[in-house]
Amino acid sequence: MTKKNFPLLVVSAFALCLCGCTGPAGTQSAPSVAPMPGKALIVFVRPPADVTIIDFGRVPVFEAKNSDSVPEIDGKDSEAEIIGTLPVRTMVAYHVDPGRHLFMAVGQSANFIAADVLPNKTYYVLVLARPGKFRAVFSLKAVDKQEQESKEFQEIIASSSWIVKTPQAASYAASNMSSIRSRQLEGYRTWIQKPESERPLLLPNDGVDARPR
Repeated sequence: MTKKNFPLLVVSAFALCLCGCTGPAGTQSAPSVAPMPGKALIVFVRPPADVTIIDFGRVPVFEAKNSDSVPEIDGKDSEAEIIGTLPVRTMVAYHVDPGRHLFMAVGQSANFIAADVLPNKTYYVLVLARPGKFRAVFSLKAVDKQEQESKEFQEIIASSSWIVKTPQAASYAASNMSSIRSRQLEGYRTWIQKPESERPLLLPNDGVDARPR
């Protein structure tokens, strides 16, 4: 085993413990795949890993509450709401009120995507993973309308299975909230210092009327 590859094994072991999920992908009955009336639907999609020898385990994805008050996230109301923990080739549906939101993926650090969404629209966000120093680094990427029509993206959707938030994922979030919030604060301070052009953003016009395939 090379020194270079050792962190990958650490990442895999950590990610499996991170989510506290059992069973194949934590799948349950399929959720609704159309926006609830007056809501926006955001579909978080975990594509196959670029590195075929490792999939980085499951990726925990959250909505960061009280995003308007960040970085002063220090009250109990600022605790992030877990959306799901995604293995490769899975997707999870999340219904939100129209307007501004902040989502994050937490691994070695917390990385964010801001969103401004419209009612009765469906949006897609890719959940990506890459090796970090000790743990995986997870990130979120908006999928615009042009990319949604690409063959590559359509193949990702066709090969992905629906999952929902499991009790194990909720238990993981509750028992690890102190660590999650710490990485949320640190990661947001780094993220907000970047130029706006370098901060991932889900735009109102990225939404579509069609249901997820």
